[in-house]
Amino acid sequence: MARREESRARFRRYATAALVLSVVGLVAAVRMGAQARGGSDSLIVGETMGTTFHIRVLPHGSPRLKRRIEKELDRLEDIFSTFRPSSVISRFNAFRGPGSFPVPSEMAEVVGFALDLAGLSEGAYDPTIAPVVNLWGFGWQGRRSTPPDPAAVDRALRITGYSKVRVFPSGRLKKNDPRVQLDLASVAKGYAVDRIWKLLRTEGYSDFLIEIGGEVRVSGTCSGRVWRVGIEMPFPDRLPGADVLRVLRLKNGTAVATSGSYRNFITSPRGGVYGHVIDARTGFPVSNSVVSVTVVAPRCLTADGLATALMVLGPDKGLALARKFPHTEALMVLSTGSGFRLVQTEGFGSLVESEQESLFTGAEVAVTESGVGGGQADSRGGVR
Repeated sequence: MARREESRARFRRYATAALVLSVVGLVAAVRMGAQARGGSDSLIVGETMGTTFHIRVLPHGSPRLKRRIEKELDRLEDIFSTFRPSSVISRFNAFRGPGSFPVPSEMAEVVGFALDLAGLSEGAYDPTIAPVVNLWGFGWQGRRSTPPDPAAVDRALRITGYSKVRVFPSGRLKKNDPRVQLDLASVAKGYAVDRIWKLLRTEGYSDFLIEIGGEVRVSGTCSGRVWRVGIEMPFPDRLPGADVLRVLRLKNGTAVATSGSYRNFITSPRGGVYGHVIDARTGFPVSNSVVSVTVVAPRCLTADGLATALMVLGPDKGLALARKFPHTEALMVLSTGSGFRLVQTEGFGSLVESEQESLFTGAEVAVTESGVGGGQADSRGGVR
């Protein structure tokens, strides 16, 4: 018991003092522990979905606000967490029919978005990739130390396919193949951010920042100043937030998410490195030059899912897909072997803090360290 309390106390100290908003990709440029002018802000921290959350509220939040937030996040985990056997998604994955399966409106909305994104990405992104994710050791069935056999990957891939799941207006899902399983880890945290954003607005708060596992959405301003959020340099051997690549200025309601391929990975006995982000068309981890992707969008659900899809698609097709979404911008960091090359949508530069422009001039960004790896915010690669 004493050890548990010490661990919790250590977590609280870290959450208040470390001032980092990133697990992969995003770090607070407005330091979370620093008080707003007048000292009237609140920092609410906790754990959810296998990661942490940080919520900064101005003015000071009510005592019951944290309880409301934790209750809502626990409810969402009961829907989306594949690490909870009794969750809705776990029961759907185990469902063998016949007929359709009833789901809450939240899950119907998220699955509908994920299926639409799968279609727009021509199957590069696919929420039915769960059997493959588990095979690689990034899902709820646990880690593995070596890559799977290619024949096993091929067998798992045969029971995937976004066309094998239908969402009905009545809020029911149907499988065309009873073996189909969903993995919504790439969108669930973003959706949770949006839900908490709506909760705070309903409670009457207008100025706040919400972060869950590196996915962020803001409302209003920070004491009259625009919210500023940084994108970290994708160095695999640095602490999250140690090096900032860009600082973004986020207007009211804007969300931002980053997917990266440099923190969560497995290695083969021969030294190969396989990252968490899976190309749903091949069943293998992404092997292009994309190291990280940051997406800014009106909803965190959109930003979260798109960041993953763009990781798989690469710069040309990826940025073309981002342009199909209104008021959405994207930045890709590509590895050149000796450094980084940045590519972005036309409007992304307008979001960047002008002071940062002088830090990185030209297309190439020289770095003294390089690394390969893979992953996204959650070290297990999923919502827990």
